[in-house]
Amino acid sequence: LRKKQIGRCTFLPLDKIRVRTQDAAPDGCLGFARDYIKHSTKYKKVFDYIFGDTIVVKDIDAAKKIGVGEWRMVTLEGDLLELSGAITGGYKSERAEITFSNIEELEGEIAELDEKTKAMQAQYERLSVERNKKEQALIALRHKINVEKDSFDKANIEKNISAERRNTIRKRLNEVVEAIRRLDERIQESSLEITTIQKKAGADEKRLEEIMKKRGAGKKSKVEELKDELRDLAVEKTKLTERKTHLLIQDRETRDRIAWIKNSKQDIANEVETLKRNIGNLGKYLEDLEASHNSVGNEIQKLSEERVGIEDEITALSSKVGEIEAGMDSFSQRLSDYMVEKAKITQKLEDLRKEYERYKGVELVEKSIKDLEELVVKLEQNLTEFGSVNLRAVETYDVIKKEYEEITEKLETLKTERQSIFDFMDKIEQKKKATFMEAFDKVKENFESIFAKLSDGKGTLIIDNPMNISEAGLLIKASPAGKKLMSLDAMSGGEKVLTSTAFLLALQQYKPAFFYVVDELDAALDHRNSMRLGDMLATSGSQFLMVTHNNNMLKYMNSAIGVSMKNGISQIVGVRLDDKQT
Repeated sequence: LRKKQIGRCTFLPLDKIRVRTQDAAPDGCLGFARDYIKHSTKYKKVFDYIFGDTIVVKDIDAAKKIGVGEWRMVTLEGDLLELSGAITGGYKSERAEITFSNIEELEGEIAELDEKTKAMQAQYERLSVERNKKEQALIALRHKINVEKDSFDKANIEKNISAERRNTIRKRLNEVVEAIRRLDERIQESSLEITTIQKKAGADEKRLEEIMKKRGAGKKSKVEELKDELRDLAVEKTKLTERKTHLLIQDRETRDRIAWIKNSKQDIANEVETLKRNIGNLGKYLEDLEASHNSVGNEIQKLSEERVGIEDEITALSSKVGEIEAGMDSFSQRLSDYMVEKAKITQKLEDLRKEYERYKGVELVEKSIKDLEELVVKLEQNLTEFGSVNLRAVETYDVIKKEYEEITEKLETLKTERQSIFDFMDKIEQKKKATFMEAFDKVKENFESIFAKLSDGKGTLIIDNPMNISEAGLLIKASPAGKKLMSLDAMSGGEKVLTSTAFLLALQQYKPAFFYVVDELDAALDHRNSMRLGDMLATSGSQFLMVTHNNNMLKYMNSAIGVSMKNGISQIVGVRLDDKQT
């Protein structure tokens, strides 16, 4: 491939590939991309390595529902969504040129879009608040209009009820008047009919009288005719009598009816007067209702006009908000496009940087194209002369590199542990020095006090190398009473005993032991110093086992054991001392 310059290739060893994949794909996807590849089972590791946990989704919207950055996803149209959040898609016609100026320009445009987005977001929020206020005002206005309409409807109902009641009264009054008129007509008709009957009855009676008069003077031949006529007249008289009786009864009933109607008419007249007064009151109430109706109507008209104005403002605001939202969507889309482009450019730039890092140590050759071509040919010849390449060199290199990395890691671990040990030793040394100096200062203080009591002089302890305590020595400087300050080597035997005893007691006061054994500690002391030493040991608070030939020391002891020699044999004699009396 290198010799022919036809491209690059990646080799995947089947026995070395190690992959880890998820078993379950998330809801909302079409499945893992590796599951859509048909291959032999022996190549499963290869495709698992290539595709990994990449899942297939229908489109970008489906990917957003799953969550961009949660999975590596590819759409059916070929758009790629990385775990980093970068999205690669669209159509690529030619290789894009990448320059830092393009990146800076894109970053500038992105910053400008961010500012515009923030400004539009602020304007959108302000308009949203204003629209909410208008909507609240409109709701309050609608409530007020509804209240006014309820009052108006109630007034209309009362007005309609009053009008219906007035119409009912008028109708009833008209019915009463009409009934009176019909009764008057019937009375008149009955009176005329009675008069007619009375007249006819009178005429019949006169005719009967005339017939009776003629009967006496008439001829016998006409008797039968007259009898027939008389019978007819009697029948007719009977009918007329019955008719008269009926009419009289009807007249009496009519008169009773008229009397009742007249009484009812008075009651109706009173009721009519009452109704007229009620009608007057209702008219006044109707006028008040009409005035209130007109006032409410004007208020409703005014509120309706105000509502229309607010609705127009809300419509305008909604339109403006819609425009802003559309603009924000457009800016968001542009910003998203720029971010995607930036991610692509950043990724390509990172790839170029990594590619550059591979040749970072290579010296740049500044020659002409012809010289470079000749150099390439020469290098290819040199490469050909190398012959066959060890194919296991890469594997061997990987093994050695791994061992080197392990050794390097162990070396770093050892360095860290070594430094930890040194740090711990320093802490121990510092603590040891602090503990030693604390003990030294206390022993020094005790020595100076005890030496002053024993010798009536001054003494002190000195470290000859305070900068290096672990390698330093201890010097004792003392000046017994009446003498200058001197070292231990320059003292007499008695002075050395007092000084060393003072040092021993200084140590005993700092950290007492269970008991002490001393052999002829007082041998070089005179009587006075022996008494001081005995008193100091007796008051020290510790037990002392002392070998002495000085009888002055016996008075300070709690018990004594005598030792003598006779004929080369040691004799031990027990002596008990009470109240320090010998």
